[in-house]
This record gives sequence, structure tokens and C-alpha cells, in this order.
Amino acid sequence: MELARSFISEKCPVKKLALLRALRATLGTLRPDDAKTDSGTLYALAQSLLLSGIPKDSSDDEEREHKKKDFPGVAEAATEGMICAHLLIRTVASEFTEHLATPLRVLCFAHSKSELPWCSDESVAASSALSSQLNSSFSAPELRLSVLKYIRPKLAKKTWKKNPCYRYVYREVLFDLSPNDVRDALSVVVAPALLLVDDYMTYNQRLGLACVRRIVVSVPPSELDQYGRLELLFDALKHLLYVKEPDIIVQLHTCLRNLIFADYLDALHIKDHRRQIMAGDVYCEVLTAAEVEQTFALRKAYSSQFSPYIRCLGMDVAKYMNRTLRVLLEYIQVEDTDEQTSTENDLEWVEGEQ
Repeated sequence: MELARSFISEKCPVKKLALLRALRATLGTLRPDDAKTDSGTLYALAQSLLLSGIPKDSSDDEEREHKKKDFPGVAEAATEGMICAHLLIRTVASEFTEHLATPLRVLCFAHSKSELPWCSDESVAASSALSSQLNSSFSAPELRLSVLKYIRPKLAKKTWKKNPCYRYVYREVLFDLSPNDVRDALSVVVAPALLLVDDYMTYNQRLGLACVRRIVVSVPPSELDQYGRLELLFDALKHLLYVKEPDIIVQLHTCLRNLIFADYLDALHIKDHRRQIMAGDVYCEVLTAAEVEQTFALRKAYSSQFSPYIRCLGMDVAKYMNRTLRVLLEYIQVEDTDEQTSTENDLEWVEGEQ
């Protein structure tokens, strides 16, 4: 395992890649007795494979979207590293523990989608193979939770913008968890989602909204009510009511309805006065934004939300009937493009009120 130690200590990316290739060739022919080493070396190797296969931490906050050209050699190093890990685990399976496997699982999650700028088709294929091997060797839910704990320091308020990789690892782990696992990890998963939602960059807002909705639909309302989580999530989402991006508008209001109404179809079943107030506040914001909006794409986005809110509010919509009818009539009278989408949404809205 001298090659492994050389790889761990090497700093030059080009030389590390060459050592990885040599290590891969060696592991392919190594006997189990020859591969035995101490757990400290194995853990250092796992961490080194991870750090070689993901973007490096920046000293400054990254305030931009990244492209493939920003991460030369990362996907190649990750591919070689995950193949090496696969061969090593096969050779010394008895020595590998969950503690040793956690950095490798982080690496797999980091390379789960080829469209991510540090990934390639080859690294995603290597990730899939290594993930299957790890899942068959260890308890998958426990390993996912250990990944969340491992990356937690990288998703703190002062660190999460230093590396674009970890927020996507977080997202992949969150969506890979069962609803029960999300509930068990609630204290760990909420904070990163709020950081993403609260950011001014729209691509982070989109990522955060997806994560918040995953949490909301996985956790029973009674548990969200504990420790002020309902108000915390609602206040975070309210900040996005003023974002003028059509897809974010739709995504945001879908998430808000999941949070406020949960599994209920209308307000008649909601006895929680807080949720009734939240529902009224949000619906009024939708009406206000829709009434003054002139851009077709945004009108289309707002009008698509009328009918779902009517269904959720039920008889409570009568409180806002004058404003509702005023906006409805204005939208019907204005000629739209794109096959009269806003008008069709309004007619659906009328049907919902009948």
C-alpha cells in the first residue's frame, strides 16, 4: 500500500492522477493479504480520494454559477478514485467500516448527475457502481445520515459558499432519504435549506425551494409545529414572494401550500389559527402581485396559482371576494399570447369558485 501513502501525501493534481492510475492497476491484481493496512491509512485514503474528486474550497465566497471549464481534471480524478475505492473494498471488505465509507459516499453523491459542472458521464457511472457496492455492504439509511453529519461543517453560514459541491451533495442525500429518515434528521437538514432559500442568487433559491418542499412533504404538520419550525420555514419562504422569476413563483407557492395546508383540501379542516392567517396573507400577496403585473410570463405564473389557492382556502376565499373578482376580470379582459394561457387559468379559477 505504499502507492496509497504516496497518493495521500502528494499535493500536485497531475501527479496525484498518475498515482491513482498506478494504484488502480496495482489493486486490480493485489491479493487480500498484500492489501491489508491500518484503519488510519484507509481513512486518510478515503478522504484523499474525496478531496481529489470534488472542487477545491475557495478562500472567498463563490457568487456565480459554474461551468465545466471551471473544474479541469476533477471528473477524471473522481472516476479513477471511485474505481480504486471499488477495487479496494472488494479486496479488503472486512476492514471497511461505515466510518471509512462515509467520505466515499460523499464522493458518490457529488457525482450523481452528469450535468453538474464537475461531473462527467464516466464519473457518474463510477459513482453508480461504487454506490451499489457501499449500499450492499452497509446500512443505506445510516450511511446517508453519516454523510449529512460529515458535510455539516461545509454547510454552515460562513462556509457554504466556499465550495459549490456540498450543497448538491446535501440535496441528493435529502432526496435519497425516506420520509421517516428525514424526520429523524430534521435538526440537521433544515438549516442548509434555509441558507439556500435566503440567498439572493436565483439558482440557490431554486435549490433551496426544492429542499424545503422535500422536508415539508416528509414531516407531519404536528412535528413542524414543534420548536417554531412552522414559523421559521414560513418566514424564510415569504422572502421569495417578491422574486420575479416565473418558475420560482410556481415552485414557491406550491411549497407554501404544502406547508400551510399539508394534506387538507380546504380551510374548513384547518383549526390552526396561525395557518389560517398565513393562508390569507399569502393569498393577498398573490392578488397584489397579479394585479400590478404587466409581463406576460409573470402573469401566466401568477394566474396558474389562483385555482389551487381557491381550492385550499375553500369558503375563506369569501373574505377576499372583491379583490378576487377585480383581478379576475382584469385578467380576462387583457389579451394574452401563448394561446391565452392566463385567460384559461382565470376560467379555471372561476370554475373553482362555483
